Amino acid sequence: MARKTAGQAGDSWDREGELHGIYVERKSNVGRHQSNVYVIEQADGTKLSVWGSTVLDTKFQEIPLESEVWIKCLGETSGKSGSTYVDYQVDYDDEFPLAEAQDAANAAAAVGGTPVTGDEAEQAKKTFQ
Repeated sequence: MARKTAGQAGDSWDREGELHGIYVERKSNVGRHQSNVYVIEQADGTKLSVWGSTVLDTKFQEIPLESEVWIKCLGETSGKSGSTYVDYQVDYDDEFPLAEAQDAANAAAAVGGTPVTGDEAEQAKKTFQ
């Protein structure tokens, strides 16, 4: 087992381009402004932290952990009251990890010839993480 330092979720996203990966963790009350931090694991295993904002916090409320997410910074825009804020487009697929685990479990079960139940797929998902 490798030694790790607690609280090190990886580098912060620089808001350039589109961030794509699996939403693996949400940290609350971080820093002096008690912000949320969303941790996204990219396909290469790199974890990037995304600092929350009113816009991101609102959008992430409906996104379950372990969903595949795409985050794109749309830049600064004006609100109805005339104030400015940074807007984001956040898309997600909440079936991605479970579907991947289900496919892997079914492929493994095909060798043994037994169908996989939903509980077995959930266990497979945990095993493959």
